[in-house]
Amino acid sequence: MSGISLRVYRVGPDGTTTTVLDRRAYEPDDRPPPLDGLAYPPCSCARCAEGRTGQ
Repeated sequence: MSGISLRVYRVGPDGTTTTVLDRRAYEPDDRPPPLDGLAYPPCSCARCAEGRTGQ
């Protein structure tokens, strides 16, 4: 399996960088994605509700 590296840094107005958090390696999660019923609930705003009903 391959993961990603993450480094957080700040760039100053003169272009210099300052490390905020050192580089860290992350591996992908081995768990399967959640089932539809366990995911975030659908958005309840009018625009998204309209898109779900096809109007």
